[in-house]
Amino acid sequence: MGKIKGGITKAKFRYWVKEPKKRKRPVYLFGKTFGPALKPNANSHIVTRGSVEGDLTATNPEIPSTSNVNSSCGELEENLNYKIRREKLSSDWRLVEEKLFKLSITLYSPERRTCCVCFEEVANIIRCGDCGPNVYYCRQCWDNCHSFVWYHLPDIWMGNMFCKMVTPVRLLKRFDGHECQSSYTRHLTVVDYKGFENVVSVQFCYCESEPETLLRLNLWTCSPKKPKLAVSIDLLEYFRALCLEKHLSTEGFCHALENRFLRVPGYTAGVKSLSRVLLQEVVEAYRHHVYKLQHLHGLVSSDDIDTGTLCPACEGNPEGMRTYCLDANFGLVRRILSGSKSCDPHHKQSFFLNQNEVDSFVDTYDENKYGSASKNCNDFQAGSIIRSKSKSSKLAIKGVFGVCCKHEFPTMFFDLKHGERLAYAVLAIEKLLERNENKIRVFYDIACKLKGHLQVRKNFAILNKITFAVPVFHSYGHIFSCQKQFNPRFLDGFGLTDGETVERLWAYLRGFNKISKEMKPEHRTDLLTDDLIHYGRKIKKNLGCALMNKLKRASCKMELAKSELEAMAASYPGGTLTQHQLKAIALQPEPYSSAEMASFSWVEEYSLKLQEYYWLKEEVEDLTKEITSEILSGKVDQIAKLDSHLSKVEVENGILIRWDVKDDMMLKYLSSAVKKKRAEILENIYKLNIERKFLSTLIQKYPAGQTIVQRLVRSIRKVNNNIRHQITMYNKYQNVPQNEMKSITFEMVVGSGPVKNVPGFIEKKIKEQHCIRERCKEEMCHLKEDMTSVMNFYQKQINILSNLVEGCEVVEPYVVTHQLQAEIELLSFINDIKGTVPFQANTPLLNEKLGTSNMAKLDPMEKEDDESESPINLSELQHILTEFGSESEGSDNEDEA
Repeated sequence: MGKIKGGITKAKFRYWVKEPKKRKRPVYLFGKTFGPALKPNANSHIVTRGSVEGDLTATNPEIPSTSNVNSSCGELEENLNYKIRREKLSSDWRLVEEKLFKLSITLYSPERRTCCVCFEEVANIIRCGDCGPNVYYCRQCWDNCHSFVWYHLPDIWMGNMFCKMVTPVRLLKRFDGHECQSSYTRHLTVVDYKGFENVVSVQFCYCESEPETLLRLNLWTCSPKKPKLAVSIDLLEYFRALCLEKHLSTEGFCHALENRFLRVPGYTAGVKSLSRVLLQEVVEAYRHHVYKLQHLHGLVSSDDIDTGTLCPACEGNPEGMRTYCLDANFGLVRRILSGSKSCDPHHKQSFFLNQNEVDSFVDTYDENKYGSASKNCNDFQAGSIIRSKSKSSKLAIKGVFGVCCKHEFPTMFFDLKHGERLAYAVLAIEKLLERNENKIRVFYDIACKLKGHLQVRKNFAILNKITFAVPVFHSYGHIFSCQKQFNPRFLDGFGLTDGETVERLWAYLRGFNKISKEMKPEHRTDLLTDDLIHYGRKIKKNLGCALMNKLKRASCKMELAKSELEAMAASYPGGTLTQHQLKAIALQPEPYSSAEMASFSWVEEYSLKLQEYYWLKEEVEDLTKEITSEILSGKVDQIAKLDSHLSKVEVENGILIRWDVKDDMMLKYLSSAVKKKRAEILENIYKLNIERKFLSTLIQKYPAGQTIVQRLVRSIRKVNNNIRHQITMYNKYQNVPQNEMKSITFEMVVGSGPVKNVPGFIEKKIKEQHCIRERCKEEMCHLKEDMTSVMNFYQKQINILSNLVEGCEVVEPYVVTHQLQAEIELLSFINDIKGTVPFQANTPLLNEKLGTSNMAKLDPMEKEDDESESPINLSELQHILTEFGSESEGSDNEDEA
């Protein structure tokens, strides 16, 4: 069988297809336009719904049904229509572009010569683009209309072109009715919201400082004392938003302002003076000023108030078991020539730890004091003192070590002056345990290496309170046994968390590399802290939708795993497996578990070494002259090492005469030691066999000839050699007296399954699907707990702000604004989760503003009960509040009347 366009299968039919050039009309297949024209002849069938569906499905049951064919035809038709629409849109733009170009040329001359206020015709008409399109004034009307309007830059018609009009110096003063005899005026250069420089006269007084007066005029001072330059707060806010969201530097922003007005003759933005000022502490001071305004700085002494560093899902449930992700980023560096520290950062230790404390801990932490952990995984550069040395002597900071919670909210950070040493991870874990009384779960790229390091140091204070796991993406760099031990899908309590939350944060922070590497230490810390607060604000804003999407994903994956288990149970060759049997297979422990293996006593170890010593001596005596001298010398060296080791043991334990092979004491302890040794070898063979099967299934996913396939083939060959070596060791103890055990072969090991009466691949799939189903259940439970925690967090913030309003008359509007914002965020979150978790929200301000009827429409639980009335969307909430404000103003006017 073959296929033609659209997915229709050619069975016993023949189709005549005309060339596209000769096609005069489209062909309608199943009610839709499809492909080139199809023309049947006398020997071919008429293409109809019944004939195609009946004949094709009758000849081949695997042929898709009519609905599938219709869907494929619909997709093709949609693609063709999309292409036609794009081509038409492009051609329409080409026509409009020419018209717009001609119109733009005519706009270089005035469209009218009459004033829009007095309607008098003026030769030198004035055009003000800031007032609106095609707004023209005479000189007198322009002066009258702009007496209280600042920073407008008009153009005046000079007979054959528009030129920049010289405007008089404006006087800026306070409008709060304050009059003082100590007032004085000074000329300042003001950079307006468009980036243009304006010379103005500002009235100051000695009742307050000059920066305070400028702030009243919506200007930000560029110097704490006697400023000569001020910048519009609107311009700084625009730059702050671009910097945090698009990683825009000060120099880039200034050049963008310069290029923005290149098409306007006579106008230039104050790039040189602005870039020189913004490179100083002006931007840092303004960013911190905005931060303090957004987070009630200095008004609330409670630690429970949100300062932008708290995760709502974690802080709302302080008794819950939290999950954190650790990682290092070596892209956020800082050059030595960027300057030295002159003061403490504004944010102090909001996210970043005290660097002196970090350096002191790393310098005094000896990783090899108690020896190094066994190399049971790949040789990673991270965690090695030798391989993680400084790579550049020109960098003061080599990177950043970060910690995030499982909700992707930033938690803790500090700078790295070396490579990714284990000391940094230990410090981060100790700080996390100080903040959490309960046990925690930790994702780390080299969790296997970190756990082995802690076990060697016998640091049970950490080991008893932490469950380690390797992130899902990084687990492929570990060996099979390590993946099996630290895979979060096989560990209880981790749910479906992938552990890559820090990597997503690094993707955002890497954009600030070019900016932060040239900054002073305190400015760099403040910038990165502001970036982290901005990133956390976006996480909080989308937290409701993110939790709901994860809940839907967990539900779908659980249903899929359930159907997979049912399918495997129904298709089992030996008969249908019951749910009880499936659970028994999934929970069946692995044979030869190392936890059940008994340890060797010194006598048993001595007997094994002694047996090996006698075997080597026999081999050397039986060697012929054909054996090379290198092999013979190697055997002799092994005998000498064993003899030295045996002599040391004999001296320590008081053995005067070395045991012989036929001694009763030797045979007694050797028999029990051989049983344990063979069981240990069988465990190693089982693990290697599982790894071999895993690699064999993995190699089937890639086409032959790829580099990864060659690497997998080499890994399989290496595992096979290890299995053969273990089999040789196992069979070597066959002739030991009083041990009647059969020998094994490589074919027996490779062809055997790990569970009796159940094939190995079926058991593997059953265990995988069972683990996925259990993790989905945990994930759904955790998500509902997180939803409740977030709502509790916002409700707590509302209660704190509500109590703060009662005793603060001066700052009451400021606090009320934050309380209203917290109530809107709570209702927005409840709307996003769609009533998945019941919660009774207490929003006093919204209840007062909107009333009970409108609040009932905002409740998701009410939406489900009453479907007849259309609910209010939260996007309309601001409109409702605006209407309430206009109604209240109208009622006040009526009372005054």
